[in-house]
Amino acid sequence: MKDLNFSQTLSKTSFSRGRQCVKSLWLHKNKPELKTKRISEGKILKESGNPVLDLFFKKYSGGSECGRNQIEEEKDWPLAIDLTKQAIKDGVKILYNPAFFANDLLVDIHLLQKNDDGSYTAFVLKIATRISDRSLQAAAYQLFAIENSGIIISEFKFVIINNHYRLRGELNPSKLFREVSVTQKLRLLLPETITLAEKMTKVLYSKKEPQIKIGPHCTEPHTCEFQERCWGKVPSDSIFELVGFPKHSMFNFWNQGLRSIGKIPDSTTLSFNQEIQRKKIKRLDKKSLKHFFNEIKYPLFLVDFEGFLPAVPQLQGGKPFEMIPFLFSGFYIAAPHAEPIHKFHLCEPTENILSEFALKLIEAADSAQSILCYDTLTEKNVLKMLLKRLPELETTLKDLMEKMIDLSNPIKRKDFYLPEMKGHVSLKYVLPAIDSDFGYESLEIQTGRMAANTYQVIYDNMNNVEVEKHKENLIAYCRHDAIGLLKLYQSLLEEIS
Repeated sequence: MKDLNFSQTLSKTSFSRGRQCVKSLWLHKNKPELKTKRISEGKILKESGNPVLDLFFKKYSGGSECGRNQIEEEKDWPLAIDLTKQAIKDGVKILYNPAFFANDLLVDIHLLQKNDDGSYTAFVLKIATRISDRSLQAAAYQLFAIENSGIIISEFKFVIINNHYRLRGELNPSKLFREVSVTQKLRLLLPETITLAEKMTKVLYSKKEPQIKIGPHCTEPHTCEFQERCWGKVPSDSIFELVGFPKHSMFNFWNQGLRSIGKIPDSTTLSFNQEIQRKKIKRLDKKSLKHFFNEIKYPLFLVDFEGFLPAVPQLQGGKPFEMIPFLFSGFYIAAPHAEPIHKFHLCEPTENILSEFALKLIEAADSAQSILCYDTLTEKNVLKMLLKRLPELETTLKDLMEKMIDLSNPIKRKDFYLPEMKGHVSLKYVLPAIDSDFGYESLEIQTGRMAANTYQVIYDNMNNVEVEKHKENLIAYCRHDAIGLLKLYQSLLEEIS
């Protein structure tokens, strides 16, 4: 086997990166130190997905493991490639996570099944209910790279989650998973894929950084880790900060030399929210804020919920990707000027998780007359689900729902607005605008998605050596969200005092 030189090797991940921007691909391989530090969710995503993959493998039992599903940087590629070669040489019919390398193309795939004629059927598991165009493009690269190494693929299948499945009794993987053949679609994509792969390989061998103008590709489908390098001349109040403005219009303005929000012609029609953002001034509607606070009664409970959406139904009668709450954190305030009391609960991953969550929440919110959340959609959906599942708690849960007040409403209505919010209503923007020192950078878990995937890891494997650390990180993340709610509430209250 030719030695792997990762700086000149094209993998599925780097192919997807190169599709978005070849400059990003070149920098990733040659100057990775220039990346902007971002949240890394790769490892926890793989950990949360592996049990689903293992469940699918049971349908095709008796295979040979070639290389556990890992993030690209941690995978032992030479070992996986050697194990794959040996398994093929030994005539193994089913290969789990086989890996291949030929002509600078590196690839792995979830499962290969050998057919009687010597060809193979390829399987890729997507923990989703549909197949996206991006997934097809990545699969086309996998097909090309595997066949480039001498393997003939007669059929290529995606394995997706059947969202009509309901858990009744024992789990039935055959009904949970749905196999969809995409062979013809991938064959049609192959000419473009081959052309792109050849172009990217040339870029990787080049010693010169590609010159690419900024454009929509800088943020779609993912925000580039090298954006700061390319966007050095973009001002802090650039046209790209205008929330809700069509992206093509932004770049039309940029290319015309209109590069800041203040330079947008008066003849351009902007929405109410965009006009507020353009004016760059603080906005305060005391009358509307006072009306909002008149609806709030003490004692009050400021609370944030966390839930996960397992692909494999966990509860009888449950469906794939059903929201299951596992953690809440909040502050109970008995009366005006009373000291906020922190209350939280992290549920154990058991079949009683819903009743445990509901009872602990009811206990924490005891006698509260107002329940404040930021954007109540998740919290109300959770309570609605609990109502269906726990009819014995119907009266109390309905009472909680009726007392729920959305703390985001004054922000959405622009009753209170700071220029530092940059037109956004997300707490990730609102809170740093209120308190410049408030951020999530110091936390191990920094997003709700990462919190959900972390709990999924705990749920699937309580024997994981990092379980206690994961629990501490989850509690810290949710408490941080609760502190943010408290800061926002107090800031709004001060504005009308």
